Amino acid sequence: MKKTAVLLSLLIVCFLTAPCSGTASGGEKAVTEASVSGPDVTAAFPVADARDVWIENESARELTFAKDAPSGRLKAYIVGDASARVRMVLTASDDPWNTVCSLGSGECPYEMADLVNEQRSAYVLDVPMPGAQDDCFYVRVRLSARDGDDPDAIDVYLISHEGLLDALRGELSADGWEQSGAESRETAEQEAPGAYVLYAVDQRGEAVPGVFVTFCTDLACVPAQSDENGVITFAGAPENYHVQLIRVPEGYGFDPDFELETGSAYGEWQLRIRKERAGEEVR
Repeated sequence: MKKTAVLLSLLIVCFLTAPCSGTASGGEKAVTEASVSGPDVTAAFPVADARDVWIENESARELTFAKDAPSGRLKAYIVGDASARVRMVLTASDDPWNTVCSLGSGECPYEMADLVNEQRSAYVLDVPMPGAQDDCFYVRVRLSARDGDDPDAIDVYLISHEGLLDALRGELSADGWEQSGAESRETAEQEAPGAYVLYAVDQRGEAVPGVFVTFCTDLACVPAQSDENGVITFAGAPENYHVQLIRVPEGYGFDPDFELETGSAYGEWQLRIRKERAGEEVR
């Protein structure tokens, strides 16, 4: 409850102070240095083949915009509610402590590690939509690396109702974006994996082979080990498994109270353990 209250307070401050302007950047490429930072905690974060951002509101309608130079695609949503339920996912190579969600022109970014939901199935943020008294008629949600330009950054534009669509088209058209295709009410889902997959990495994002975990039900536990690429694959029947860390290689440590509930559907997670520094005790 305390964490929720803090995030809500920060969201209100950011929303009130973030400028309305922002340049869509889908498709543009830039070189950025990879992050090597991250807290020394044991945690699991949901991942997928590609970053994505979508709106969960039942009333939301998705629109697609495109431009030729450079080629790219951009999503926008007519939310239809007073607030938008923004749902996001990262890739296994993203650092949740160095990847952020920001509103407007980038002020007050939220670390993705703070936005993971209780089920650890996605990153979620509730974004209030502008009212008639606000200067900004739209909200730009950006998912990107914290530092520098990001070739995989995602921008999604939100408006509260149909009457603002022409204004949004004009705003995006000034930067070369034109609406393409028909509106849809559903976002295409990424293909689900055929197993439960954990990518074991240390706090620098480097793969860790030889990590032992167990996938447990009320009846039995099945052990599994990360391969030379740090990948743990468990293809048991879909069920809500309780995952526990059992052993890590020499020189690594983990929080003994770590646990993960997988849920009944197959999924993928980044499993972060820590590489111990000289003189530290390994648990």
